[in-house]
Amino acid sequence: MCRCTLTFQRHEDKRGWLCSSFGGKTGIILKLLALETTDRQGTVAAFEDGMLQLEAPLSPQDKRSAQTLVPSIQQLFSELNWSFAQLDAVAVAIGPGSFTGLRVGVTTAKTIAYTLAIPVLGINTLDAMACGLGTTCKDRIVTTGIDAQRQDIAAAFYYIDEQGQIVRLSDGYQVIPVVNWLNDEKSTDDSKNKEYEKNTERGNLFYSGLVYQKIQAAWSKDYIFCSPILKRWQTRVSADIQCRFAAQEYWAPKSCFVAQLAYERMLRNETDNLWSLSPLYSRPSAAEERAAQKSG
Repeated sequence: MCRCTLTFQRHEDKRGWLCSSFGGKTGIILKLLALETTDRQGTVAAFEDGMLQLEAPLSPQDKRSAQTLVPSIQQLFSELNWSFAQLDAVAVAIGPGSFTGLRVGVTTAKTIAYTLAIPVLGINTLDAMACGLGTTCKDRIVTTGIDAQRQDIAAAFYYIDEQGQIVRLSDGYQVIPVVNWLNDEKSTDDSKNKEYEKNTERGNLFYSGLVYQKIQAAWSKDYIFCSPILKRWQTRVSADIQCRFAAQEYWAPKSCFVAQLAYERMLRNETDNLWSLSPLYSRPSAAEERAAQKSG
């Protein structure tokens, strides 16, 4: 994990911060809070000066609500001797994922950002999961996914280069049957590679010639799976598929990687609009589906 220093000019409203210099001695050390409520076991993390200070699970487990999230943040701050007033930014995983967990996380992050007048950064959950694989799956294609219910998964594909940098290979994510995701053999179906070539040709994705060649070469290898659903499926797939599972410690999304991607965005002067930031739901809520059926 990179260690960077960030000096920035503060305004009365911190949402308007501007980077002024990097490296050397820092006048103000950036404190960042990150929330991850996509998975059933949510986590919160504290970043300071580009380094993870502490990550903690929500307590009690499997309860992603305002009643558990805020006390978990308070406990995190207590252990670090932090206060809300010291925060410079808040980051949150925005999905794809389920309705309840994402709504709680995004609403809490936006409330904190509004109350403290600090920047808020929404991080794609699948991107954060891929970030976690940056040190273990170099020069490989990886696919991360989140349970989309009804035996479906919301998944995306990435290339991780030799330095551990993540390259997203599609504009968004797909919601597909889990069985198709796990059994989509590159040797028998070249459609994914052709789709990414099409994305590159029409300018949706831009790679240098060398990076593009490396991505094409990486497709010749079996890609790596990473998702919380692997725990349920590991006894239902062949040994050949099992050996392509990422290490189990990376299966669930983690707030530490949400924090890392958010910190890197802040170094590039990137934040999100407080009012327009919203979750990426993997599918409509049950109420929305019933309303659509009635109107249809």
